[in-house]
Parts: sequence; C-alpha cells; structure tokens
Amino acid sequence: MSKSSLRRQFGHDFFSHQVVQARTYDRTIPEWALSEREIGEVIKRAFPKWETSQREAASRWAVVINLYFRMGYTRSQIAEEIGSTTSKVHGVIRSILRVSKGFSAAKGSVRGRRGRPPKNRSPKS
Repeated sequence: MSKSSLRRQFGHDFFSHQVVQARTYDRTIPEWALSEREIGEVIKRAFPKWETSQREAASRWAVVINLYFRMGYTRSQIAEEIGSTTSKVHGVIRSILRVSKGFSAAKGSVRGRRGRPPKNRSPKS
C-alpha cells in the first residue's frame, strides 16, 4: 500500500510529522528564589554546618533550587540530571519549601526553642 492510497483511504497524511517542544509548566517562582543572597540564607538555615559536614546535601539543594525554581525543570528531569529518583527530588523540594517558610526541614514545626516548655508556676495562695 502506497502513501497516496493511504491518504485517499483515511483522508490524512500519516507520514508527515511536526516538530514539538518539550512540555513546560507554569510555576510561580517564590521571591526568595530570585535572589542569590536569599537562596544562601535558606540553605544556611537548613544546613548550619554546610561548610564542613553538610556540604554535599547543601550543594544538592542549590542544584535543585536552580533547576526547579529558576530553570523550570520537572522533578523527573532533575532526577535524571543529578542521578537520583523522582521521590527523593520531591522530598528535597518539599523540604526546601518548608525551610523557606521558616519551618524545620524535617518536621514542619517552627524553628525556635527546643524541648519541653517551662512550667507556669504561679504562687500558691
């Protein structure tokens, strides 16, 4: 069966193709992600020992922030780029968003004093 007979039979040119672009998603970029200084503050808040023992994790966050928030990559594209899984990248993005809002990266609680609150001791009458 030739091309012309297929065109006549189905009324469409199945042998033509069109060039398509990669799918992109409109994502609102947080204000802090546009500033190098504020990105540094978010990373330093999450990794206070980033200069020594937490350097690898802090650099992973920096790469994910750049690819996800600034360049608009998807989670799967980032995972492929850094050699990780999409679920790990999703967890990193979730933690980044938590820390940027002032919460702890792991628990979601507001950072501040730890431990049991002091007892409210009122004098006995």
